[in-house]
Amino acid sequence: LVVILKGKIFDVCVDLRKNSNTFGKSNCAILKSGEALYIPKGFAHGYLTHSRENIILYNLSKIYKPSEQTGIIWNDKILNINWEIKKPILSSRDKKLNGFKNFL
Repeated sequence: LVVILKGKIFDVCVDLRKNSNTFGKSNCAILKSGEALYIPKGFAHGYLTHSRENIILYNLSKIYKPSEQTGIIWNDKILNINWEIKKPILSSRDKKLNGFKNFL
């Protein structure tokens, strides 16, 4: 569960469940303060902030372990998500992420 306590984000979820008929499909939404989004287990999640300051609350299905964290590079050619930005500010971790093909 993702809850926006302050700010506004462009939220993206990608289905990584290989046995799903929506595998590899993305869902995008704009979320504002007071809004929430439930993301089922087996989905990748990322977001672009629209506000200068954002407070986002995550409720996870299991204990967070940084060593198990993975992801997909934001500008993956296969997923072709329109982030509406050319040069985002990325964390050093996010800059090193691989493409969606690693999940195929």
